[in-house]
Amino acid sequence: MTSSTQGAVKQRTSDIYLEREGQRLIGRVINAVEHEPWSVTLLQLAWTAGPATFLAAQGGYYLGFGEFLPTDRIIFFVGYTAFAGVIGILTKLLYDQHVRGKRKRREEALTTVIDRLPELIFAVRDLTLASLPPEQRKREAAWRLLKETELGPVGLATAVEDLTGSIHLADTARRMEIYRRQGMFHRARDLFDEEADLIGWAVDALQAGAPAMAGTLRERLEGRGVTVRTGVPRDENFVERIFAAIGDENPALMTLYDVEEVLVLAFELISGREIPVLTFNYRGSWQLARATDALERARVQFQIAKATGYSRLKALIALLTESDVELAETVAGQDSDTLLAKVQASFDQLREAIYDLRVEVANGRISVLDELEDKTRTLAAGIEIYEALRAAYREMGRRHAELIRARGRWDALSSGKRASATELSTGGRRSGLSIAERAIRLDDDEKLRAAEALMQPLRSLDLRRNRRRPAIASHTGMRPLTVESAKDLAVDVALVLERFAEISRPQNQRAINASNAPLLANIEPGMSAATKAAVGSAVVQAIHTDVARPAERLAAALVHHYRIELTDKAIGFLHDVYGADLETLQVIAAYAEPAPVVPVQQLRNRPPSIPPLDDNWTRQVNRGRRLLASHDREL
Repeated sequence: MTSSTQGAVKQRTSDIYLEREGQRLIGRVINAVEHEPWSVTLLQLAWTAGPATFLAAQGGYYLGFGEFLPTDRIIFFVGYTAFAGVIGILTKLLYDQHVRGKRKRREEALTTVIDRLPELIFAVRDLTLASLPPEQRKREAAWRLLKETELGPVGLATAVEDLTGSIHLADTARRMEIYRRQGMFHRARDLFDEEADLIGWAVDALQAGAPAMAGTLRERLEGRGVTVRTGVPRDENFVERIFAAIGDENPALMTLYDVEEVLVLAFELISGREIPVLTFNYRGSWQLARATDALERARVQFQIAKATGYSRLKALIALLTESDVELAETVAGQDSDTLLAKVQASFDQLREAIYDLRVEVANGRISVLDELEDKTRTLAAGIEIYEALRAAYREMGRRHAELIRARGRWDALSSGKRASATELSTGGRRSGLSIAERAIRLDDDEKLRAAEALMQPLRSLDLRRNRRRPAIASHTGMRPLTVESAKDLAVDVALVLERFAEISRPQNQRAINASNAPLLANIEPGMSAATKAAVGSAVVQAIHTDVARPAERLAAALVHHYRIELTDKAIGFLHDVYGADLETLQVIAAYAEPAPVVPVQQLRNRPPSIPPLDDNWTRQVNRGRRLLASHDREL
């Protein structure tokens, strides 16, 4: 048997195993919420409608009349038990018909959702790339391969070449990966050192315009890539952006990346993922307990306000990119000031383009009206999000002031307490601050109910690659996958997850942001639903449940906002129980200081303000709208 034949046999064997395992997993979830089998029911009916009823009747009659049942009473009870048994069996039959129908519907829903979610993830990913200019699309696709996929030597070389444009660096990456896969890490390091200048040049070239891409490239060349165990970092605050779009009824506030992220979250929760959530509780003085709750609430609201501001900025960037407004360079990893400057420059370009198009229309070139309409609509939508961005930063300022006041009250109350009342409890004490654990998860019944709620929205989108999609949609009632329909789907999925997992709660959002998503690279388009179920279950079970980062963030909050001293005992507790890094905890502990005479001096720096709208932007939008209205066109 040739090696290729052996490989094909192994692949078929693997596929059959995954198919069977997936069917078993789907059946287990369905059966977990079913009732007892027929054999048990019949035994129960036979006992309760027969001997149990007869003995109870004999005993009750004897106690009441001092004698056993006469013959006519016995005949009555025999008839009664017979009829009761028949009625019970008929009731069971009717109930079972209902249960079988319900089981079939639930199995269909669960199978459909498991099958469709990965396909939609792939389709939305492709839709995201379709909205980018060709050169940026090439780099973005390569970057996503590097940060989200376990690549072999050829795949790594392809991604490096597309990202950097260097064939030589791509060949070096391929050779390094070959040696690493054979365990020869020192040889791979030799190649890395030999090409250190070229690698440094490639990383520096990306650093100025795309620092996130530069970091990913260096990590992959050093041999540090994603694995099934580590998972894939999420695009933070995607939940906030989706619910902001829902609350403001403005889909532009979310991005296609957010759509992909919420679909991944739905798939992993239905596949059995549990995301840990760490919070802390205070037991002790009721006044200090209320102040602790108020301070934690103010701290969470300030963090959410900060995330909201940055989310609005990312949504604005996404709108401009999706509308074919070419930003100077990619925005991956850029800070807020840089992103804001790019937005303002793009607005200026749109303003000038609208002016030039208006001049052309005035000179009789009616053919540019479509382009004028697109540019005017884009700038108008951008201005709307820009105002939302300014409002978000003003809200951040208000939340900052509330945090200062809450911190002052907590400092005033805690300063007179014993040290033990405000230190981190490591177990055994009934007072003070203690860490509480729970998990974001779906039980088997919630998975089935969530699948039933998701089935129709997932089925409503047509994913077939056919240029005659509108004709297909008119006959099938399905919508083509567009930016608008993808965002509508994200809203439906987020609302279902909110119903069962409360993903919008601030502490749950923080936990989701701190966790890595599962690596879905082993799921391929066209796989059966059972195979996808098996792979999905395997990857969510394989991913390392990392509570170290949440524990470190919680420790930082306790030290910086509550002035809790991280003792050696507390550091050891966080390291042993949650796996928090010792060096990180020691750095955090170094910031613990006595309460200052003037409290909350560390919170003096106010959030930045966003410049007001340029009147020229609004003026061009209004003039563009009037010109379009004069030609009987509506925005």
